[in-house]
Amino acid sequence: MIQAWLLHQFLIDQSTEYTQYVAQQAEIDELLEEINELRAQNLELVNDVILATEAISNLETNLNG
Repeated sequence: MIQAWLLHQFLIDQSTEYTQYVAQQAEIDELLEEINELRAQNLELVNDVILATEAISNLETNLNG
């Protein structure tokens, strides 16, 4: 009887570990997706800064003639 209980407890422990792993993996996947979205936004912002800097430089050049 004790062996059956130990086996049952072992199976419960293993399945709990596995489901926690799956839940963690799902959270990791969501975070990685968010990181990728933030990287894309960052690239857009960097591009916007470059364009704004070029526009200011052109204005300064035109004003200073």
